[in-house]
Amino acid sequence: MKIVLIGKTPYGFPEENQRSYLAGHSLGFTDPFIKYALRKGHQVTLITPRVVSTEECTSPMPIVFPPTSDRFHHLWIFPRDLPKVPFPFTSLDTEAAILQASRLMGGIDIVMSIYVFPWILPVNHLKRALGYRSIAFIRGTDGINGLNPASVYRKLYGPLWEEMTRVFTLALQESDRIYVLSRWLRAYVQRFGVQVSGVLPTPPFPMLPEYLTYKAESVELKRMLVSQPVLRDTMRSVDLTKKWVIYFGRFHRDKSVHLLIEAIKHVRHASELTFILAGAGPEEEALRKLAEKLQIPDLHFCFIPPHLIPLFCRAATLMVHPAIPREEFVEALSNSCVNASAAGCPIILPHSRTIDCGGAEETVGPLNLRYLTFAPSSDEQQMHREIAAKIDFLVSHSALRQEIRQQNVLFARQFSQEAIFTALEREMECLLTES
Repeated sequence: MKIVLIGKTPYGFPEENQRSYLAGHSLGFTDPFIKYALRKGHQVTLITPRVVSTEECTSPMPIVFPPTSDRFHHLWIFPRDLPKVPFPFTSLDTEAAILQASRLMGGIDIVMSIYVFPWILPVNHLKRALGYRSIAFIRGTDGINGLNPASVYRKLYGPLWEEMTRVFTLALQESDRIYVLSRWLRAYVQRFGVQVSGVLPTPPFPMLPEYLTYKAESVELKRMLVSQPVLRDTMRSVDLTKKWVIYFGRFHRDKSVHLLIEAIKHVRHASELTFILAGAGPEEEALRKLAEKLQIPDLHFCFIPPHLIPLFCRAATLMVHPAIPREEFVEALSNSCVNASAAGCPIILPHSRTIDCGGAEETVGPLNLRYLTFAPSSDEQQMHREIAAKIDFLVSHSALRQEIRQQNVLFARQFSQEAIFTALEREMECLLTES
C-alpha cells in the first residue's frame, strides 16, 4: 500500500521544540506505525505540520527518523505569517503536500490524518481526483471540543473557531473511516453526530529490555535515569532514596495539575516522598509560583523526552493524573496514563460510578480502579484531601502496590503496537477492497 500519514513527530525538531510533543497521542501513534508499515513493505509519506515561529522555518531540519529508506518520504507544512490564527495552515498547504506525496510514491492508496484538526484533514476534491481512501483519527478531545457549545476554544476564538468547526465537520463527513482511541471518546464524539468506525488505542512507548533488568522503584534505576544527558541539569538535586510521586504530560488547565500541588500539604508521608512534575505548557509558570507559595521543599519541575518515559514510570512509586472533566473542556485520559499503566506504575486518577473521567476503566487494571481513584467534585478542597489520602494509602501498602503494578502491566498488553497496527492494516485492506 501507498500510505500518506498526516501527523506530528518529534524527530527533526531541535530539542526545545520537542517539548510540546511530550506524550501526545499523535506522537505515540505516528512514529511506531511508520516503522511497522515499512517493515511490512508499504510505502509511507509523512506530512508534518510545523507549529513554530516563521523565523525558525527558513529551512527544514535534517530528518533523523526513521532510517533512510526509498519507501519513506517526509514532507513539512510550514506556518504562514498569520499571527491571529491559532493553527496557521490552510487546506491549500495540505493539498500541495498531498500532491507532492502522490508524485513521490506514484499514487496514493490511503491518507490517514492523526490527531485531527481542520488544517491537517485530507482535501476532499483531491481525494476524488487521486482516487485514495481516507481515514481520520480523533486521538483526543482538542479538535472535537470545537463542536461543544460550551467549549473554551469556542469562547477563545469566536467566529474563527466557528469556521474551523464547520470545515472540521465537513471533513469528517467525507472520511471513509473514523477511529477514536477509547470507547469513552467514541461515546463523547457521537453526541455531536460523528459516526465512529471503531476504537484503536494509542500504543505506549516501548519498554526497552535493558530497563527490565532494574528493579522498579530502585535507587539504581533512578540513578541511571538522572544520569541521562537531557536530565543531568534539571534532576541532579532529586533525592534517589525517597519514593517518587510523579505527574507527566502537558501543563494545561484541562490537566488540573494544581490539584496535585495543593494536595501535597495534606500528605502525611510527604517527608518520605519526592514530587516530580515533568512536562511543559502554558500553565508551567503559574504552577511553579503555586509550589513556591505553598513552600513545598521537595518538588521538582523537569522535562522527560519520550524515549525515557517508560523508565521514568518504572522508577516512580506512583503517578497522579488529576484531569477533571469540565463542561467547557472535556478531557480524555491522556497517553500519559497509557504509558504509566504499561510500565506498571500505579495511577491516582479521577473516576466515580457515575462519571468515567475520560476512559479510566479502559486505562488501568481493576485493582488500580478500585483503590486509587478519587471522585471528581466541584469542591477542590475535598479533592485535595482525597488525593492526599490515596497517596498516603499506597505509600503505606507496599504489597498492594506491587500487585497493582503487575496487574497494570498485564492490563496494558491490549495496547501493544503489534496488535493495534495489525488491526489497522486489516481495516485498510478492507477499505481498499470496498473501493
